[in-house]
Amino acid sequence: MLVPPGDADALAKAISRLLADDLLRKKMGEAARRRVESHFTWEEAAKKTVAVYEELLADAHR
Repeated sequence: MLVPPGDADALAKAISRLLADDLLRKKMGEAARRRVESHFTWEEAAKKTVAVYEELLADAHR
């Protein structure tokens, strides 16, 4: 759920909607968990770290 930056009224409405809608909260929570579990694993973090080191080493040898 996105709201425009600095729009306190839109933020309040979004929060109120989530507080009032159990099903929406549950669906959003489940979707967030799936995203975190698939995109933010230790394996992915390690791959990204290795890629940075490889790039730095390649730059050092140029």
